[in-house]
Amino acid sequence: MRRFLAVLLWLSCAATAFGQSITVPDKVVVDTAPGLVIIQPSALDADDVRYYVIGGGIQQIPPELLNPKPGVFVGFAGAKGTFKVGVVVAKTVGGKAVISAHKLVIVEVGGGGPTPTPVPPGPNPPTPPDPTPTPNPAPIPATGFRVLIIEEKTERAKVPAAQLAVLFSTTIREYLNAKCVKGPDGKTPECGIFDKDDDVSGYSKLLADAMKRPRASTPWIIISDGKTGFEGPLPANVDETLKLLKKYGGE
Repeated sequence: MRRFLAVLLWLSCAATAFGQSITVPDKVVVDTAPGLVIIQPSALDADDVRYYVIGGGIQQIPPELLNPKPGVFVGFAGAKGTFKVGVVVAKTVGGKAVISAHKLVIVEVGGGGPTPTPVPPGPNPPTPPDPTPTPNPAPIPATGFRVLIIEEKTERAKVPAAQLAVLFSTTIREYLNAKCVKGPDGKTPECGIFDKDDDVSGYSKLLADAMKRPRASTPWIIISDGKTGFEGPLPANVDETLKLLKKYGGE
């Protein structure tokens, strides 16, 4: 406890010394669970801003994937609950980052409190249809495990949160990087998550040709192991997507 108080005192002194600050809400309420968590500062004066989740419950989406405004936190909460997100503000002094302010944000997801027993969705839940595998031949006519996920970035607000989380899941990306065959350069895995209008001419011809295949909707997934595969709507959540990938790419 004394050490914790000493750290807080140091942070407070640093904030006074360097004068940089960030103004964020004390509490953020997310109505649905699962849901996206967005912390938007109303004022910011800092060289660098870093967020961290205390005790888990929220997965931060890497800023480079979304390119949000400076100082904005975007994360995904998979279940109802009350969580904590800390934010530190740093100033560059002598080429080194020195903490100058520290804030704490309480995040209530789905009303806060403990996670309840799941309730079946209503008659019109906004979930995609169950994927149905397509028959042979393989979507990508070449030996090796390859995967494409194709989305429409301008329509992310219409995508259910649990399905949107697939696009930013580090578990999915790590699996694809480990399992997919390497491209012509011998280093880059033959997989990707692209907007439907992205220029993929810089990738292999196999991936570029797969992007041209007909799609019934977005987000859409194409999986091929060279012998068989799958083309259809992206599964509803991370667990279902990983299960489908492992069906063709192995454990």
